[in-house]
Amino acid sequence: MSVVGGVPIETLADAPQDERDRVMTLLFALLLRELFEFRLVQTDPNFANYRFDTDTRQLILLDFGATRPYKASMANEFRRLMKGAMAGDRAMMDTAAMAIGYYDATTQDHHRQTILDMGELAIEPFTLEGPYDFGTSDVLPRLRARGIELGLDRDFWQLPPSDAMLLQRKFGGLYLLAIRLKARVDLQKLAQTRLRAPHLVPAQRQ
Repeated sequence: MSVVGGVPIETLADAPQDERDRVMTLLFALLLRELFEFRLVQTDPNFANYRFDTDTRQLILLDFGATRPYKASMANEFRRLMKGAMAGDRAMMDTAAMAIGYYDATTQDHHRQTILDMGELAIEPFTLEGPYDFGTSDVLPRLRARGIELGLDRDFWQLPPSDAMLLQRKFGGLYLLAIRLKARVDLQKLAQTRLRAPHLVPAQRQ
Protein backbone atom coordinates (compact mmCIF):
# COMPACT_ATOMS: atom_id res chain seq x y z
CA MET A 1 0.00 0.00 0.00
CA SER A 2 1.26 3.48 -0.84
CA VAL A 3 0.13 7.03 -0.24
CA VAL A 4 -0.66 9.17 -3.26
CA GLY A 5 -1.34 12.86 -3.45
CA GLY A 6 -3.61 14.79 -5.72
CA VAL A 7 -7.03 16.31 -5.24
CA PRO A 8 -10.50 14.74 -5.55
CA ILE A 9 -11.49 14.49 -9.20
CA GLU A 10 -14.71 16.43 -8.68
CA THR A 11 -12.76 19.53 -7.59
CA LEU A 12 -11.94 19.97 -11.27
CA ALA A 13 -15.41 21.50 -11.60
CA ASP A 14 -13.59 24.81 -11.01
CA ALA A 15 -10.84 24.10 -13.54
CA PRO A 16 -10.71 25.71 -17.00
CA GLN A 17 -13.03 24.18 -19.58
CA ASP A 18 -10.24 22.70 -21.68
CA GLU A 19 -8.79 20.91 -18.66
CA ARG A 20 -12.16 19.42 -17.71
CA ASP A 21 -12.63 18.30 -21.29
CA ARG A 22 -9.16 16.74 -21.41
CA VAL A 23 -9.60 14.78 -18.19
CA MET A 24 -12.98 13.36 -19.16
CA THR A 25 -11.66 12.48 -22.61
CA LEU A 26 -8.88 10.50 -20.92
CA LEU A 27 -11.37 8.68 -18.68
CA PHE A 28 -13.71 7.72 -21.52
CA ALA A 29 -10.76 6.63 -23.66
CA LEU A 30 -9.54 4.48 -20.78
CA LEU A 31 -12.94 2.82 -20.38
CA LEU A 32 -13.08 1.94 -24.08
CA ARG A 33 -9.57 0.50 -23.90
CA GLU A 34 -10.45 -1.46 -20.77
CA LEU A 35 -13.42 -3.07 -22.50
CA PHE A 36 -12.19 -3.58 -26.04
CA GLU A 37 -8.41 -3.88 -25.65
CA PHE A 38 -7.57 -5.05 -22.12
CA ARG A 39 -10.94 -6.73 -21.53
CA LEU A 40 -10.46 -5.91 -17.86
CA VAL A 41 -12.78 -3.19 -16.60
CA GLN A 42 -12.64 -1.32 -13.31
CA THR A 43 -16.40 -1.40 -12.77
CA ASP A 44 -16.74 0.82 -9.67
CA PRO A 45 -17.76 4.32 -10.81
CA ASN A 46 -17.26 5.96 -7.39
CA PHE A 47 -15.66 9.39 -7.81
CA ALA A 48 -13.31 8.53 -4.91
CA ASN A 49 -11.52 6.07 -7.21
CA TYR A 50 -10.02 8.98 -9.15
CA ARG A 51 -7.72 11.77 -8.07
CA PHE A 52 -5.91 14.45 -10.03
CA ASP A 53 -2.30 15.56 -9.62
CA THR A 54 -2.37 19.31 -10.15
CA ASP A 55 1.42 19.47 -10.59
CA THR A 56 1.76 16.84 -13.32
CA ARG A 57 -1.83 17.15 -14.62
CA GLN A 58 -2.07 13.37 -14.46
CA LEU A 59 -4.99 11.22 -13.40
CA ILE A 60 -4.47 8.92 -10.43
CA LEU A 61 -6.44 5.67 -10.43
CA LEU A 62 -7.27 4.02 -7.10
CA ASP A 63 -8.84 0.77 -5.86
CA PHE A 64 -8.61 -1.99 -8.43
CA GLY A 65 -10.60 -4.42 -6.30
CA ALA A 66 -13.62 -4.00 -8.57
CA THR A 67 -11.82 -4.95 -11.79
CA ARG A 68 -13.72 -7.53 -13.82
CA PRO A 69 -12.48 -9.57 -16.78
CA TYR A 70 -14.64 -9.72 -19.91
CA LYS A 71 -14.47 -12.58 -22.39
CA ALA A 72 -13.59 -11.66 -25.96
CA SER A 73 -17.03 -12.84 -27.03
CA MET A 74 -18.79 -10.53 -24.57
CA ALA A 75 -16.61 -7.54 -25.47
CA ASN A 76 -17.35 -8.32 -29.11
CA GLU A 77 -21.11 -8.17 -28.48
CA PHE A 78 -20.84 -4.85 -26.65
CA ARG A 79 -18.85 -3.56 -29.61
CA ARG A 80 -21.60 -4.80 -31.93
CA LEU A 81 -24.25 -3.17 -29.74
CA MET A 82 -22.47 0.19 -29.79
CA LYS A 83 -21.86 0.01 -33.53
CA GLY A 84 -25.51 -0.76 -34.13
CA ALA A 85 -26.71 2.08 -31.91
CA MET A 86 -24.33 4.58 -33.50
CA ALA A 87 -25.37 3.49 -37.00
CA GLY A 88 -29.10 3.36 -36.21
CA ASP A 89 -29.05 -0.35 -37.09
CA ARG A 90 -31.59 -1.90 -34.73
CA ALA A 91 -31.20 -5.35 -36.30
CA MET A 92 -27.53 -5.33 -35.30
CA MET A 93 -28.48 -4.07 -31.85
CA ASP A 94 -31.10 -6.80 -31.49
CA THR A 95 -28.58 -9.53 -32.33
CA ALA A 96 -26.07 -8.16 -29.83
CA ALA A 97 -28.63 -7.52 -27.08
CA MET A 98 -29.87 -11.10 -27.28
CA ALA A 99 -26.32 -12.49 -27.26
CA ILE A 100 -25.47 -10.38 -24.20
CA GLY A 101 -28.60 -11.55 -22.41
CA TYR A 102 -30.77 -8.46 -22.18
CA TYR A 103 -33.63 -10.65 -23.40
CA ASP A 104 -34.27 -13.95 -25.14
CA ALA A 105 -36.52 -15.41 -27.83
CA THR A 106 -39.50 -15.53 -25.44
CA THR A 107 -39.40 -11.79 -24.66
CA GLN A 108 -42.39 -9.88 -25.98
CA ASP A 109 -41.61 -7.62 -28.91
CA HIS A 110 -42.66 -4.38 -27.22
CA HIS A 111 -40.29 -5.15 -24.34
CA ARG A 112 -37.47 -5.82 -26.80
CA GLN A 113 -38.17 -2.53 -28.54
CA THR A 114 -38.13 -0.67 -25.22
CA ILE A 115 -34.74 -2.16 -24.35
CA LEU A 116 -33.39 -1.21 -27.77
CA ASP A 117 -34.77 2.31 -27.26
CA MET A 118 -32.86 2.49 -23.99
CA GLY A 119 -29.73 1.21 -25.70
CA GLU A 120 -29.95 3.94 -28.31
CA LEU A 121 -30.52 6.51 -25.59
CA ALA A 122 -27.54 5.29 -23.55
CA ILE A 123 -25.27 5.56 -26.60
CA GLU A 124 -26.70 8.91 -27.71
CA PRO A 125 -23.61 10.89 -26.55
CA PHE A 126 -21.51 8.74 -28.90
CA THR A 127 -23.70 9.41 -31.94
CA LEU A 128 -23.20 13.16 -32.26
CA GLU A 129 -20.42 14.66 -34.35
CA GLY A 130 -18.07 16.88 -32.41
CA PRO A 131 -17.87 17.37 -28.65
CA TYR A 132 -20.91 16.25 -26.65
CA ASP A 133 -21.79 18.87 -24.03
CA PHE A 134 -22.51 17.03 -20.79
CA GLY A 135 -23.24 20.33 -19.10
CA THR A 136 -26.55 20.52 -20.95
CA SER A 137 -27.23 16.77 -21.14
CA ASP A 138 -30.48 15.23 -19.94
CA VAL A 139 -29.63 11.69 -21.05
CA LEU A 140 -29.50 10.21 -17.53
CA PRO A 141 -32.94 11.49 -16.39
CA ARG A 142 -34.45 10.18 -19.62
CA LEU A 143 -32.79 6.80 -19.14
CA ARG A 144 -33.95 6.67 -15.54
CA ALA A 145 -37.54 7.39 -16.58
CA ARG A 146 -37.52 4.61 -19.18
CA GLY A 147 -35.94 2.21 -16.70
CA ILE A 148 -38.61 2.93 -14.09
CA GLU A 149 -41.30 2.44 -16.70
CA LEU A 150 -39.89 -0.94 -17.68
CA GLY A 151 -39.36 -1.94 -14.05
CA LEU A 152 -43.01 -1.28 -13.21
CA ASP A 153 -44.17 -3.54 -16.03
CA ARG A 154 -45.04 -6.79 -14.26
CA ASP A 155 -44.95 -8.70 -17.52
CA PHE A 156 -41.21 -8.09 -17.83
CA TRP A 157 -39.00 -9.83 -15.31
CA GLN A 158 -35.68 -10.59 -17.02
CA LEU A 159 -32.57 -8.97 -15.56
CA PRO A 160 -29.45 -8.48 -17.67
CA PRO A 161 -26.37 -10.51 -16.69
CA SER A 162 -23.97 -9.05 -14.14
CA ASP A 163 -21.40 -8.25 -16.85
CA ALA A 164 -23.92 -5.95 -18.49
CA MET A 165 -25.18 -4.36 -15.28
CA LEU A 166 -21.68 -3.57 -14.04
CA LEU A 167 -20.70 -2.07 -17.38
CA GLN A 168 -23.87 0.04 -17.40
CA ARG A 169 -22.96 1.26 -13.92
CA LYS A 170 -19.47 2.23 -15.08
CA PHE A 171 -20.74 4.17 -18.10
CA GLY A 172 -23.37 5.83 -15.93
CA GLY A 173 -20.73 6.84 -13.40
CA LEU A 174 -18.58 8.48 -16.07
CA TYR A 175 -21.64 10.26 -17.45
CA LEU A 176 -22.37 11.58 -13.94
CA LEU A 177 -18.80 12.80 -13.52
CA ALA A 178 -18.82 14.43 -16.95
CA ILE A 179 -22.09 16.16 -16.05
CA ARG A 180 -20.60 17.32 -12.72
CA LEU A 181 -17.59 18.77 -14.56
CA LYS A 182 -19.73 20.15 -17.41
CA ALA A 183 -17.24 18.54 -19.76
CA ARG A 184 -17.39 18.46 -23.54
CA VAL A 185 -16.08 15.23 -25.04
CA ASP A 186 -15.93 14.05 -28.65
CA LEU A 187 -17.13 10.55 -27.85
CA GLN A 188 -17.86 9.65 -31.46
CA LYS A 189 -14.24 10.23 -32.39
CA LEU A 190 -13.05 8.19 -29.40
CA ALA A 191 -15.35 5.30 -30.21
CA GLN A 192 -14.61 5.10 -33.92
CA THR A 193 -11.09 3.79 -33.35
CA ARG A 194 -12.18 1.16 -30.84
CA LEU A 195 -15.15 0.02 -32.91
CA ARG A 196 -13.07 -0.54 -36.05
CA ALA A 197 -11.94 -4.00 -34.99
CA PRO A 198 -10.05 -6.11 -37.58
CA HIS A 199 -12.82 -8.67 -37.24
CA LEU A 200 -15.58 -9.58 -34.82
CA VAL A 201 -14.96 -12.78 -32.90
CA PRO A 202 -18.13 -14.91 -33.15
CA ALA A 203 -19.71 -15.33 -29.73
CA GLN A 204 -20.04 -19.09 -30.05
CA ARG A 205 -16.25 -19.56 -30.28
CA GLN A 206 -15.70 -18.34 -26.72
